Amino acid sequence: MARAKYSITLGKLVGGLFAVLATMTVSAIYHSDTTLASASFHSFFRNAILVLSCSAAILSVPLINIKSLNMGVILAIGTVIIFTFINLFHSYESQYNGVLLFIQWVTFCLLPSDVKKYAFDVFKKIWVVVCIIGIICYLCYILKLPVPYKVVPYYFLNGSQTYISYGISFLYKHNDMLRLCGICNEPGYLGTFCALKLCADKMNLKNKSNIIILFAGLLTFSAAFYLIVVVYLAVRMILVAHRSKNAKKKILYYIGIALAVLCYFVVLPNIHTGNTSIDNTLHRLTISSEGLAGENRTTKQFESLYDSVMATDALSGKGAGYVSKETDGGSLSYKMKLVEYGIIGCMLIWGTLLCAVLYKNTKNKDIVLFIVVFFASIYQRPNIITLPYLLLLLGGIWHIKSIGITDNSMATENEHV
Repeated sequence: MARAKYSITLGKLVGGLFAVLATMTVSAIYHSDTTLASASFHSFFRNAILVLSCSAAILSVPLINIKSLNMGVILAIGTVIIFTFINLFHSYESQYNGVLLFIQWVTFCLLPSDVKKYAFDVFKKIWVVVCIIGIICYLCYILKLPVPYKVVPYYFLNGSQTYISYGISFLYKHNDMLRLCGICNEPGYLGTFCALKLCADKMNLKNKSNIIILFAGLLTFSAAFYLIVVVYLAVRMILVAHRSKNAKKKILYYIGIALAVLCYFVVLPNIHTGNTSIDNTLHRLTISSEGLAGENRTTKQFESLYDSVMATDALSGKGAGYVSKETDGGSLSYKMKLVEYGIIGCMLIWGTLLCAVLYKNTKNKDIVLFIVVFFASIYQRPNIITLPYLLLLLGGIWHIKSIGITDNSMATENEHV
């Protein structure tokens, strides 16, 4: 009994540590190009992450049961091995220092499922606090309440783009547009995580914490947030219609889906509210003859580079670090990874992770749907080989299983990925 309590306590400690680490890694201050912290504080912050990561890895050792590993865990670990190998041996004048990521990734993959789920639950609770603080700061700014803040240059170093920094939460300001960043360096980063956390909880708005996350996501005015939520709800609606055994209800569901599609293509492009943030977001969600209007994740300089590489080195790419060496930055799209890793490299990295999370989960439609929107988010935010994304993905899957969203049988406590 004492040993069991010890394991539970240790598991919660480790899960909590990983949730804190994921939050710190998501933070804008963690990024090397941040303008929101001094060089000395940034260095201290990264060293703190290193110490906590090593502590979490050491504390995890008693929890790991090598005999219980399955193909899903092996493939998940294989993902970071492939990623590390490519960055080490297929680089373009870049030095890859991914030891910390390797330790975090492998350790988290080896943890029991209940610890993964607990880490996700704690991460979500922290995220709710982040969202609450962000919403309060947003309201303070637009209502001109006497709460001190600083105007800080945006990390793109573009004079027309700035942060409104309240120290513990940030807003992005560009002309008349105001968007919530929370602790993240971009509104889209916060929006993507808000959307994926909601999807992992089946958009359950009976849960007050999900309402807070939804509201914060709306204030990011992020095309990624809206698209992930819309795609998730649309597919859920189709699944409900397909499962319905009542012919009348099935017809009504499909009529509702058809009307929603009609509104998207006909009504949405003609909505004008007069609010810059809302109108700009609605415009970015519309589809034109050239594709999604919100596809602004790359620069003309990068697009020229992309076309050139795809014409000569589409399969192998140019190597890690090529884009940063050859462009002035400002681009963030799946195309970046295609330029650096090539089609083969991207398929090996993303494909291996996809196989890992689909292992023994293909019969669970809710998990499959969550996996679909997760990988769809790569379209605009391709850097998913990080601890926050891993915790969100694996922890989210076990969260879905634990709350019994579907009628599939629950997995045992000792199972892994």
